[in-house]
Amino acid sequence: MALYYLKGDDSSSPTETSAALAPTSNDRRGVLVITLLALSFFILLTTILQLFPITWSLDERMLHHLPQSILGNPPVVPSIRLLELPVTDGVFSPLDVAMTLRGLGKLHPATILIAGKVAEDPQSDQLLQAVLNTTRAEGIEVLKADAPAGNSTYRSVPLCRYTPPFFSRISLETIPGKISNKDQGCFLPSRASSSQGIQLYAETAQGEVVESIWQELLEEMISAKKDGDSVALPKTTTSSWLIAGRILIFPNHSTLLLNGSGSAPLITKGTNSPTPLNPKTIPQEDFLLASEQRERGEKSPEFDALWNDALVVIGQDSDLSTVSTLQQLAARLVWGHLSMISQILMGLGCILLLVVGARSGKTVSLTLAPALVIATVIATLITLRHGILIPWLPQLVSALALWGFSFYQNPRQTPGSSPDSLR
Repeated sequence: MALYYLKGDDSSSPTETSAALAPTSNDRRGVLVITLLALSFFILLTTILQLFPITWSLDERMLHHLPQSILGNPPVVPSIRLLELPVTDGVFSPLDVAMTLRGLGKLHPATILIAGKVAEDPQSDQLLQAVLNTTRAEGIEVLKADAPAGNSTYRSVPLCRYTPPFFSRISLETIPGKISNKDQGCFLPSRASSSQGIQLYAETAQGEVVESIWQELLEEMISAKKDGDSVALPKTTTSSWLIAGRILIFPNHSTLLLNGSGSAPLITKGTNSPTPLNPKTIPQEDFLLASEQRERGEKSPEFDALWNDALVVIGQDSDLSTVSTLQQLAARLVWGHLSMISQILMGLGCILLLVVGARSGKTVSLTLAPALVIATVIATLITLRHGILIPWLPQLVSALALWGFSFYQNPRQTPGSSPDSLR
């Protein structure tokens, strides 16, 4: 009888042990599933966020420190100069504009933008038109815009608008005028709206989208020549996309997040320091004086280099914040990106690698983590030579998660067992 009870006790011991171990294994498997779901959501979130310029400050530092041999022939943004003209009742004198254009025509800028309304003067209009024709004949593009009026005509804009379901679209400002088949024709935003940001688009009463002179200038800067090229790239005719009136996607897949009024927000950080991305105002008096000294034969290489191949904005001192913001935006937007679909697929691929590493054990996780980082670095160095910045934040998060899973014991494996014994 004693032996019977002893044998019964021995046979019940493994059953009780298995019952005690089973909940622990199930709990660990549940924790693994929850952790994978949380990390997958975070990777997908970083993928969506990197569609926008959340990592541009780090990208900019990286581009600044990389040698030219790695960057190859990177895209560059032309320098922008703000030439201040005096105004009378909010308009420029046509004689002042004519004298300024005459001086700029001898300094070979890339583009001249007249960012203001020119007063009508029968005695000076003919002179101004002659100077405009001469400047354009010399190969210098002159952009001019007027305040919207009933008889204003604008050129058509290749812009596609889409509002996803359950999103409220921001309406564009309605301005007077109509679309024509001209190559040029932009509107000049009112200075009262400049406090809300840089207005890029508006629409006519017929619902036709037109662009402002600032959007025209921004496109001119983005389509500028690459470093080492002798000529500028032609401006693309591929349509941009405006999503819900808030997300502007350019043809090179770079994105710009607009504010609640549908304008590009002003960048005020660091505007008091003289940097290449923060131009300063040059008064007309100083420009005309230096131009006169140049015509008398006084050499000034610094003055000539200031305007050569530059984008010149003829405007007011109040345009400085707008010009500075456009310069900084163009420095980012000139770099191309992968399409939104490609970036989302890349994020899903990172999630797949994470699941494989978490379910395969320490060896696979420790192999995938550095392989993912090395592949991202190599791909980045290759695409940079083509002027494209690829996302790296989802790959970094995935590599860190894989490295963390290498310290995690797979719940399918018990201590002291091998993966082969579980098959």
